[in-house]
Amino acid sequence: MKNKLNLVCLLCGILFPLFPNAIAQESDEEGIRLVVMSYTEAMATQNKKALADLHIDEAENYFLSYHPDSVSYGTQSPFDFEFWGNYQLRPEINPEEMKIHSDKRLASVWVPYTLYVNEKFSHCGIQMYNMIKIDAGWRITSLTSSLQTEDCIR
Repeated sequence: MKNKLNLVCLLCGILFPLFPNAIAQESDEEGIRLVVMSYTEAMATQNKKALADLHIDEAENYFLSYHPDSVSYGTQSPFDFEFWGNYQLRPEINPEEMKIHSDKRLASVWVPYTLYVNEKFSHCGIQMYNMIKIDAGWRITSLTSSLQTEDCIR
């Protein structure tokens, strides 16, 4: 048993320096996923400070709202976001549906979502997160959301 443990340690010592990017990539992906999941949790708990802390200071959020005969769009600072009083929010995403692309300190995430307000369907769409990795970890530079009431992508 001791010989097997020594062999595993030896192999790890040899192989880790050969593939550090694979391990760093996995760690980065976990950090990126954590930001998306933390954003979803902050929305559900209506935690304005937690939402703000996930963004860089210069961040801007965008939205596309689909209507029967038109599309509207706009921007909002994540630091000016206001929750809707006594409404209960329940955003839903499936972490397995996240599509993550990253390169060193740059990442983008594409994930379908559904939002329920007071347990009733409000809208669905896609959230596209753009992130950079700063000394404090991964932070959102922009978030673009589509808002639609039908034809949800899943």
